Amino acid sequence: MKIYDYAIVGGGVAGLATAEIFARSGFSVCLIEKNEKLCMETSGMHHEWFHFGSLYSIFPSNQFLRTMVGGIDDLLLYYRDFDGMNLRVNGKGELQTIANENAWIRQDNLKYIITTPENKDFKIQKTDSIRDLPYKVFMKYAWKKAIKQFVSRHNRFYQYDWRKGNAAHYIPRAGWMDYSRDHISELNNPDVNLDSTSHYTMKSYDSPMTAKHILRDLVRSYLSYGGEILTESPVEGYEKINNSIKVTIGHNKASIFSNKIIFSSGKGISKFLKSDYIVKTVLSPLLVAYPKVCSENIVRLTPFIEKTINHLKHSISGQEYSLIGGGYFAAEDDELRIQQVGEELKNRAKNVFPKIKDAQLLEVYFGKKTEVISKKSKRNYLYHIMELEKDVFSIVPGKFSLAFSLAVNTYFQIMGHYPNTYVTYDKSLDVSKYLGSMKHKSMIESLVDGKH
Repeated sequence: MKIYDYAIVGGGVAGLATAEIFARSGFSVCLIEKNEKLCMETSGMHHEWFHFGSLYSIFPSNQFLRTMVGGIDDLLLYYRDFDGMNLRVNGKGELQTIANENAWIRQDNLKYIITTPENKDFKIQKTDSIRDLPYKVFMKYAWKKAIKQFVSRHNRFYQYDWRKGNAAHYIPRAGWMDYSRDHISELNNPDVNLDSTSHYTMKSYDSPMTAKHILRDLVRSYLSYGGEILTESPVEGYEKINNSIKVTIGHNKASIFSNKIIFSSGKGISKFLKSDYIVKTVLSPLLVAYPKVCSENIVRLTPFIEKTINHLKHSISGQEYSLIGGGYFAAEDDELRIQQVGEELKNRAKNVFPKIKDAQLLEVYFGKKTEVISKKSKRNYLYHIMELEKDVFSIVPGKFSLAFSLAVNTYFQIMGHYPNTYVTYDKSLDVSKYLGSMKHKSMIESLVDGKH
């Protein structure tokens, strides 16, 4: 009877990255996924925005930003040998993305459109509810401080010598001395209907990504190191037998045995969590518009969540299209609110992007995000690693971009030392049977195919 070192339940990006890092470090691993293909739920429905921490520079806490920037340090150290991992540090210590046909990270960075306190968002007489009035009054004075911190942290990011490592402890601590307007420019984009006198722009260090290249490289490495994949295999439960763990799979009660088990199955972990934590699944609307309605990747930054909006342009088979999001979200069991936030996003997009009136496709779908939060918190954007009992662990990535740091730190927490940094694998492996298309790409594929 074969006993794996690790059984990893859940084939999203977190489970895949964790399986890969254990396999490359010499362990026998079985990755178990309930669906026909890997990364088709939460990991297949996001907007392909690689978060390096630019957005989180606006938060007063250093912890969010420190975790995001730490993800860059981990990419550079543990993922540098992957075919498409095109993030590099040049001879001057500058962080840059290089051209690569299999690139993980695209070179067209997001641009922030920063709202100033002179904008109509801040006008007291425009308050929709008396309940929102105190917040609007507070933000009219606090926003200037927040955006100065945002700009200062960006300046540190661009000035940092990345050859030193440990950027996560340096960049978040930016202060007033780091503030300058060197990377700020006027708003000049005819594709957006925003007042240029009460906005300015700043280049982000976040970038769009090509998720299929990332996932393909991870699967190839995992299989090259002897990892095994079981798809269409829902896990029914587990039990400890002697010194191993019996994992029961599917309705036919098939089973495998492992020494340790790691759950990376989103909401499915809820029944195993300790009482002081809960699993929360939220749905966020994303609007697909074809053809593209804006020539740039942009984020409008404002303290009023319902007024935010972001736009990423994507392409498939030469067809460029837009993927639009915002600060809207709803609990997965609140059907009325789900419908409302979808309409709110669509209406907001129509106000900001004039070209949307000519769209041949304008359709909302909902991305899913599972968060583990304390009972005192509303949202959590970071990853979690929890030991549920001896040899049984649970992991939640927080964001697609954090799956790499999550994998590294899961390994460290279990093993007590860091994993192998060197990777070599068969780059010609055909792994198409394990991977599908991102949700928004499949929508455009269906539209284009329908025209032919």
